[in-house]
Amino acid sequence: MIVDPDFLTHFKTLDLVDMLEDSNAAIYVIRLWAHCQNRRTTMVPANPTRLKSLCQWKGDADEFMTAMLEAGFVDRTDDPETLSVHEWATYNARLVANWTNGGKGGRYPKANPTSTQRQPTGNPR
Repeated sequence: MIVDPDFLTHFKTLDLVDMLEDSNAAIYVIRLWAHCQNRRTTMVPANPTRLKSLCQWKGDADEFMTAMLEAGFVDRTDDPETLSVHEWATYNARLVANWTNGGKGGRYPKANPTSTQRQPTGNPR
């Protein structure tokens, strides 16, 4: 998973810290991203209690979900049962591509020559 170097000081992270009044708020986002990587998904249930559990927030579930939405770490989708983790697939495009390619058997083998030449060629001019 890709985490930008400025993640801890990014305005969205700082907004979440302020809204939750918790200096460890960045950890909750990383837990959410880890869930995405481990489960190979960018979608999470739009259930406040489930989101609270995924991120291991100890406070009020509704407050946490509201803060995550307002800070921009999750987005509502057309499906009222599901939230999308904001731009996670874009930042982790290589990882998502590897999931897809892995289902197809992975990378194609490189074409190696079936035999070698007997005598070395001369130096190029």
